[in-house]
Amino acid sequence: MTQSLTMPNPAQAFRIESLQWPDDWPSIKRLLEAEDWPFVQADLDVSHCQPHAVGLVAREPESQTLAGFFVAHHFGSVGYFDMMIVDEPYRRTKLATRLAYETHRALTAHHMRGFVAHSTVDSFDVFRFFGYERGIDFTLMRREPISGEVQPHADPRDALLTPSIEELIALDTEVFGQSRTDWIHALAAQPTTHFAGIRVNGRLAAAACLRQRREGAFCLDAINGFEFTHIQSLLESILAFHRNVRLECFARTDSDLHRWLAHQGWFMPDFFSKIGPLVEWRKGDTAGVGDSPHIRSLNWF
Repeated sequence: MTQSLTMPNPAQAFRIESLQWPDDWPSIKRLLEAEDWPFVQADLDVSHCQPHAVGLVAREPESQTLAGFFVAHHFGSVGYFDMMIVDEPYRRTKLATRLAYETHRALTAHHMRGFVAHSTVDSFDVFRFFGYERGIDFTLMRREPISGEVQPHADPRDALLTPSIEELIALDTEVFGQSRTDWIHALAAQPTTHFAGIRVNGRLAAAACLRQRREGAFCLDAINGFEFTHIQSLLESILAFHRNVRLECFARTDSDLHRWLAHQGWFMPDFFSKIGPLVEWRKGDTAGVGDSPHIRSLNWF
């Protein structure tokens, strides 16, 4: 808490308003960077453009400072709590609980029948308070650029197989358990996001999404497939092409993907070791959505 603040305002003193996108991005960026999260504007873009997306912000009543935000979207009838941060000076005000309640109410108005969230140790209590059940968890893994390897900038689509949108949607639906047409179309439309895949006997057997993050890093996301041998072959090609950039991945803890990344020299960043793992919380009717044993990466946001 900064020395200029004596007592944080109670949660009810804050004005809860709709997110003004992209005008609120600079304030959200400040909060993300303060927590060392590598997310960028494109990550919130894809969430905010979904059909029933919800974005709420809390403003300090006197200074109008953005004290916290909560964004959410949905897949089918399952609402997903995408991202939430409350600025450090206001964390004892129960503002996180109020934002969660208002976001939950907004999603319920869109007829969601189930809810999923992922949280660090800082926000476990919020979801316990609302009766969510704890499930699997994910570990952020990182690989730094390999020293001595300098490559000219190149478009990965020149060297890696880019599956068709139809192929990507079909495989994602099989693995995730819910069609996410709008989501994949939104990702594919981003110039900083690329899909790569590998075909076996003419069929897309594995796919991954590369999403650009802070400082030129890429996150491996939506790593889909049924046979890990196919996924491994794809990842080996991706890693070989991206030797000169930082790579990150939220891998399902203790999965074959997590173990393989660790064997390749990937590690957990220091900041994440203090707040991780990223725990999945569920409530209501969520069965069959994002809960199969073939879920290897965190691909909800």
